[in-house]
Amino acid sequence: MTLACFRSYRLAAASLVTASIFLLGGSSVAFAGNLVGVGSDLLPPSGPFVGSGLDEDMVMIGTLENPIHITVDESPTAPPWDKDIILNRDGIGWGSGGPTNMATIMEVITIDPSSTSTHGMTDWHEDIDPTSGYGSLLKWAGGIVEILPGGPAFPGTVSTDGKSIWFEFPPLPTPVTFKITKTLMWLGDTITPGPNGQNDYPLRISERPSVPEPSTIVLAGMALL
Repeated sequence: MTLACFRSYRLAAASLVTASIFLLGGSSVAFAGNLVGVGSDLLPPSGPFVGSGLDEDMVMIGTLENPIHITVDESPTAPPWDKDIILNRDGIGWGSGGPTNMATIMEVITIDPSSTSTHGMTDWHEDIDPTSGYGSLLKWAGGIVEILPGGPAFPGTVSTDGKSIWFEFPPLPTPVTFKITKTLMWLGDTITPGPNGQNDYPLRISERPSVPEPSTIVLAGMALL
């Protein structure tokens, strides 16, 4: 092999590794994976989950002591986890800004080791169904994922129309427990609350985790080399 050929091969290899490192450099693209569904072997509860109303409009799904257990299914045909939420606004109604047009959903979820995901979960997507309940009048205003106990936190990214929110993080091997806190914003007119028990606003949310694409794993290995 001539010296010129050897240099060409070496430069090509260096360029390929450099490209791999570039692709893996930003957290927004580093571990994006294929959307997958929630496994059906351990069915999570379907709701409805009801907000507490009054001083704090918070919908709690699972706790640190008793988290919701789910599995991740890598099949692209696996269904998402559809949750029926009821926001109770007794004594609150809906305002035009500030806390009066906000509601919070907090979940504590454990991805079980029986998950079929072998590459680790890398992100979490949540979509508001605009055709169900009051979904057309609510959007995501932000959120955060916290790895438990005492792990790092990752902020959410909201789509332009506010109907989707997703959280990206390095691959999390199972089992893993995390807390998701998300804020919903009311988009409709100001509503003065009526009698207690008559201020319920249902909506449906679809949740999907993701796992890395095989090509991403190959690029990660090449970057390390």
